[in-house]
Formats: sequence, C-alpha cells, structure tokens
Amino acid sequence: MTFTERELIKKAGADSGWSIVESDGPDSVTLGSASHNERVTVKCCAHEMDVTFTATFNEAELRINGAFYVNDQEFIVQEREYESLRRVLRRMQELFIALPPTPIDIYNTRWRQIVAGGLPATETEETVKQRVGQDVYREALMNYWKGACAVTNCTIPEILRASHAKPWKDCSSAEERLDVYNGFLLSANLDALFDKGLVSFDDAGNIMLSSQLNESNLRRVGIYPDMRLRWIDAHHLPYLQYHREHVWKK
Repeated sequence: MTFTERELIKKAGADSGWSIVESDGPDSVTLGSASHNERVTVKCCAHEMDVTFTATFNEAELRINGAFYVNDQEFIVQEREYESLRRVLRRMQELFIALPPTPIDIYNTRWRQIVAGGLPATETEETVKQRVGQDVYREALMNYWKGACAVTNCTIPEILRASHAKPWKDCSSAEERLDVYNGFLLSANLDALFDKGLVSFDDAGNIMLSSQLNESNLRRVGIYPDMRLRWIDAHHLPYLQYHREHVWKK
C-alpha cells in the first residue's frame, strides 16, 4: 500500500464519520469511531479494496449504490474506487450507530448530561426520559433506514415517524424501547395506521390491511395492498409478531 492509498482510505473514513485510526498494517488500515465500539479494516489488493467487519448484517441492510459487492462480512470495492469506498464506510457508520447497543449508550450519555445540568422545572423525570429516548430512537431509525420510509422510500424528514411495533408503554426495558428492530421509519399516513393497528406486516414484509379499512379510503391516503417493507431482518420478527397479536385489528 502506498502512502497516497493509505491517506485516501483515511480521508474516506474521515468523510464518513470514522475518526480513529486504531492501527496501520503494511497493506491495511483499521478505522474506528468515537460514536461506537466497532471497527472496520480496509485492505488494498491488486485491483480492489476489501472492507471487513465483525458484525453480521443481511445483504439488504448493506445495499447501496457503488462499484462493489458483498461477500459474507466483507465489502469488495472494485477498481479501488474512492467514492464507492466512502459510501461503503458511510453505510457501515450508519448501521453501527443505529444497531444495539449503541442507541442505549447514547441515551445513557444524554441522560447523565441532563441530570448533571438539572432537570427542567416544567417536566417530570419520566417525561424527560421518554423525550430523550424517543429522540435517540428516531435518530437510530433514520440511520438504519438511510433517512427514507421503510415502505415508500420517501425522504422528506418532516413527515417521517419513528414507529414502534411493540408500543413504548408495553416494552419491559430501555433496550426494547430503543431497539431499532422494534419498529420502522414510516411516512405519517403509514405510521398513524400502524400505530392504531389498522396495518401490520407479515414475516416477509408484506403489508397487512385491517378489515376495518376500505379500498376507497386507502387509495386516498396512498396505501395499496401490494406495498411491502424495503427489507426485513430476522430481528424484526418477534416485534412484528407482538404487533400482529396485540396491536393489529384484523
């Protein structure tokens, strides 16, 4: 690896939120982040760069545009293309910030800062905890779903909602409430219907419509029976089962 290649990898990392260089090998650079505890290693090969990581993702979670392909726990960036490497590293950063246990770590840090500064006089401790938790959960979903509705791919932040499959009040711990797999980033119309149990999703991600809804009204709010989640992970399934059994109105 040349000096220029090494510096380009470090720049791609810095541009993507990776702020710590943990180690340098003769043909690789390992990047870290102040935002989470995960690491990625970028290795230069003959005509490509290999980006390896320890976490396990499904291919859909990692899917982004660029000159690369995924092989198990590894991105292969072909032709050593800098912009593709930057997009790969950015996607890894988004996922590592979104997935457990990072959101609970962020929540705990923010709560300690609030306590140190004194609770607002107009709010109870429980209200502040809920507000902080909901902010952290939304940020995690925004990162996980790449800032787009999990169904429609809409990217207007003002109308995107952080929906829970297992409602906040029913969760037994902060870990459940802040688990990015316990819900979806949904546009406002889908969020309202999901929250009230008028729509749900099956284990393949296909939308399920309550018998209380009629086709005419669904069309008016842009909901169609062939809609589905952009992807679904096995970690979503227990929460979706809870939603179908306790929230969804068949």
